[in-house]
Amino acid sequence: MARMIEDVASEQQKKLFFALCHNLGYEPEVAKERAKAKYKLEHFPEITKYQLSTLIDLLLKQQEAKKI
Repeated sequence: MARMIEDVASEQQKKLFFALCHNLGYEPEVAKERAKAKYKLEHFPEITKYQLSTLIDLLLKQQEAKKI
């Protein structure tokens, strides 16, 4: 079933995701591929707000752990 347009992650979420990836030393293309594999997506732009929010939360936790 196709995702509704309002379910698709926002550009702001995507920018935050890639900024966090950069700060943690992850290559953008690798991060996209891992996200696609995790959620069984054919294309990264299909990622939903909820899915990307979950990944952002994980990245924020990793970033906090690096500070310790």
